[in-house]
Amino acid sequence: MSAVLQMRKSPKGCWTCKHRKIGCDRNLPSCSNCLRTKRTCQGYGLKLIWPDDGDRRRSNFPSRSTDSNHFILSVGGSGDRIYFLNTSREDMLKDIKRNPPGSAIVRWQSRPNYSSDPSASLKFGYEAGLKGQEPSFLQYYTDVLSRMVTTIDDMNNGFRTTLLPVALSQASNAATGLLHAVYALSAYHLKGHDAAIRYKLLAIKHLSRSLQESEDATFAQFAASMMLCIGDVFDSADGSWPNHLAAAKSLSGQLPNGDHNKDLLFLQTLLEYHDILKGFSSGRISGISGTGSMSSAETITMPRESPDDAIIIGALGCSRELMNLIALITRLQSVTPLPDGLTLLPCLIHTRLGNLVQIPLINPDAQSGQLDSKRILQTAELYRLASLIYLHTTLLPLSRSSSQLQSLVSRSLELLEMFPVCTSPWPLFVTALEVNNDTDRVRVLHVLEVMQRVRRIGNVDVLQKVVETFWNQMDLRDAGHHDERFDWRELFDMRGRLPSFI
Repeated sequence: MSAVLQMRKSPKGCWTCKHRKIGCDRNLPSCSNCLRTKRTCQGYGLKLIWPDDGDRRRSNFPSRSTDSNHFILSVGGSGDRIYFLNTSREDMLKDIKRNPPGSAIVRWQSRPNYSSDPSASLKFGYEAGLKGQEPSFLQYYTDVLSRMVTTIDDMNNGFRTTLLPVALSQASNAATGLLHAVYALSAYHLKGHDAAIRYKLLAIKHLSRSLQESEDATFAQFAASMMLCIGDVFDSADGSWPNHLAAAKSLSGQLPNGDHNKDLLFLQTLLEYHDILKGFSSGRISGISGTGSMSSAETITMPRESPDDAIIIGALGCSRELMNLIALITRLQSVTPLPDGLTLLPCLIHTRLGNLVQIPLINPDAQSGQLDSKRILQTAELYRLASLIYLHTTLLPLSRSSSQLQSLVSRSLELLEMFPVCTSPWPLFVTALEVNNDTDRVRVLHVLEVMQRVRRIGNVDVLQKVVETFWNQMDLRDAGHHDERFDWRELFDMRGRLPSFI
């Protein structure tokens, strides 16, 4: 039996044969036609081309009389990942022809739910290593998810040390609801939306029963509501996370400081984080936990400075002081133009952010996961840089092309690329909106791609949709108007849906 050497083939013909309008044998690395005729084979890869004027056979391309430019770039020089970066007026006209004007307002519901059935790209072995669904889901939450959603997995990781004891106590319907919300989170991440929905409905059923029967279990009700909120951030199919957040906020107000003080602080901090970034999504914020109502401009003040607020909190990725400054920027943006008594606050925020010190405080125990002080500090710094970018796109606006703003963007991108996978959607989003060249767009898309593949959280899909739509709008602007600012929220119908940047 003789072995036959099989020539590798390209799926498409080479560019030289295409230009000669002859058939190509598609041999790699060079086609035989070019070798036989001693011509230079131009290869099979993608290349930037603009067809001749009047060439209607390639109707997807505009003629040179238009001002459309498309750029196709690859990452890492390998050519194995291609990103389409730019949108032209012609693209928009074609899209309008395909879709009636009523659908011109973008809804991310219409995007295919890539997150509804995440691939099992992470081989943890829980699917086969345990018998029964619930023990498997519980162990997956304990060993993976509860550690993935914090930057500090030590003895103060409340996703393990606060939520799990309540869920496993089965002391009330609310505790059982929390347990099923945990199952739903793991089921989604391992198997997808369909596997999670049963547990989510059971969680809501038990929580509703607890509320209807007026159980003395407010803390467990609060915890179950927050876990349902987190679950709907992971699984972005119905976008109901703000409803669960509102329920958690209402229940939090009913809890006195007492025996649950440490556990309550964890949940209230988590609630505050979600509520502040919900305010960013909507463009308005009602208040910061513990500061009272902020319904009028007279109540707005700089957040306090204290050693406790400078400590980096794993569930946030940064300090409480920094999160409160983000909330203040959003609040001030919603009352512009600023009244006389508040005009100095933006500059004070800038000074505070410039001098901000965030302190990691790690308390390891036997169950702690990997604790990387450098990564903890880098994540906190990423939030600080993003906060400065946010400030300079709102209260102290800089042009998109300004060196000061682009320096912040570059530093933020450099940090993002240091992480094996980005765990902080909000800083990535704020940075992505301000990139001003195609190379940086590719860098952002690559970070998003890794997030989608590794973390498999639904809000990443939503984030990418918003970023790409914003970039498309920038591409459609006339020359000389790219530095003009507009609110990304104006591009979306948010009446029934808010993106989450948790």
